[in-house]
Amino acid sequence: MAEMKLLPTHKGLLQEKTPIFGMVIGLVVNDATVMVGDPKRVIKDRNIVVGVTGNFHLVNKLLKMLRRNIFGIRSYTIRIDNVEEYAGVVLSHIRVLKIRRDTHLHVLVGGYDMKNPFVPKLFYVNKGGITGVVAKSIGNGAIYADLVVKDQRLFNQNMTIKKAYALAKRGFSKAKLVHYTGTRFVIGTHVLLPKWIRQFHRCCRFKPVKRVSLNKF
Repeated sequence: MAEMKLLPTHKGLLQEKTPIFGMVIGLVVNDATVMVGDPKRVIKDRNIVVGVTGNFHLVNKLLKMLRRNIFGIRSYTIRIDNVEEYAGVVLSHIRVLKIRRDTHLHVLVGGYDMKNPFVPKLFYVNKGGITGVVAKSIGNGAIYADLVVKDQRLFNQNMTIKKAYALAKRGFSKAKLVHYTGTRFVIGTHVLLPKWIRQFHRCCRFKPVKRVSLNKF
């Protein structure tokens, strides 16, 4: 997948001067991965391909396409790239999804559990229409947040995403809700460890140390 860049500020997206920490680059629909970024990519196995760049209107187009329910979509998964630079995901006007009953909205956000980053942690919330919010550390500085909306009407009335995520992020000392209004929210974290350090951990963390015998010399 081509690496994407997104400026920290995007005029016209949010009225307030709030930095944006992420870009939607992937969507998983009913366990079918959607590679977003190359509009000419070949569609395979029910995968939907949509080109998303710095223009946020394309993201809204994608959400409106999901709203039509052409493919019988029940589960949405949104991922981001470049978590070492921009951690978080931005959803504008979440109500455009018209999330139905028992529909899961999966959000993968960058994060880092300073206390114990390699142990998965689960947190559940039962607040105003969101009857299940799960945040799980999956290693390498990533937090997987799962919002399960049971009652769309109650969800629209209360809009308790801020409270739900505040409860879900317990134990993740650096994760925070960067921006929140009635219809928009931004989940962001601090900048992660440098890329070369994370690559070093990924390659060398579980490999045994090779001991050199002095008898060879």
